[in-house]
Amino acid sequence: MSRRLGFTLVELSIVLVVIGLIVGGVMVGCDLIKAAEIRATISQIEKYKTAANTFKLKYEYLPGDILSSKAAQIGLKTFSGAAAGIQGRRDGNGVIEGYYDSSPPSLYAGSIAAIGETCLFWVDLTGASGVNVNLIEGNYIGSTAGVAQNDGICSLGVSFTTGEHINDYFPKAKIGNGNYVYVWSGGGQGNPNPTNNNGINYFGIGKVYQINGFSFIDSTDEGISPNDAYMIDSKIDDGIPMTGSVTTLYTGSWVLLSENEWNPAITSSTVKCFNQNVGGNSFYFRQNPNTNCALSFKFQ
Repeated sequence: MSRRLGFTLVELSIVLVVIGLIVGGVMVGCDLIKAAEIRATISQIEKYKTAANTFKLKYEYLPGDILSSKAAQIGLKTFSGAAAGIQGRRDGNGVIEGYYDSSPPSLYAGSIAAIGETCLFWVDLTGASGVNVNLIEGNYIGSTAGVAQNDGICSLGVSFTTGEHINDYFPKAKIGNGNYVYVWSGGGQGNPNPTNNNGINYFGIGKVYQINGFSFIDSTDEGISPNDAYMIDSKIDDGIPMTGSVTTLYTGSWVLLSENEWNPAITSSTVKCFNQNVGGNSFYFRQNPNTNCALSFKFQ
């Protein structure tokens, strides 16, 4: 008579418990990794704020915005001739703006993040002839190796910049997923609605796929999930998408949706970062776990 071999209920229970422990451990590990990314991202922004304020205390101006005459004294890159001292080219007005070669200056100068002051911001924090090198980590040269530029740095004339060359312009965000940290401003002529966010400088976090021929950030969009955006916002601000010092503003679309909404991180009516139906006061993380948020952090 043959015996039928198999597992007892006790043995099966033990196996199920072990599997549950393994799955639980993996989930806890993923949560710990995510929490570490969130903390690192917050620390990164705080570090950049400190560096910008340190620079201003030492040299009277914000990095990027420092007057060309003052920049020359401390060994920073300068603009010369007619280019010096105009909007977005070291004009010393306290607003970090990009530069677009038009007359009158572009309404969107504050959102141009790869030429002029918005680009020089990162160069200034790493390359002033030894006097302020390493205020932040990295080496941002504001140009792509082998590509000629009109002024040699942070200016018009760059071909499409992609891949690792983007690292010459902006630091990678600690949250990963192709996100970079950039600076932009929502004030003066850099905002179609000058009464809203007037004169405010931001650090932004968003995806950067390439920098196009006019050195705008091209296809900058939302690389942060609503859940992660909420975690960052709630830890250092109010946890609400469109209010406070941390918001879902970004430079990727030059669209003024209303008098009080400048570039909200919304991609469509169904795929979005926050719920417009309740006035933009709640993140959409329950219904939308995808990466559809970008964030901006006020610092001046």
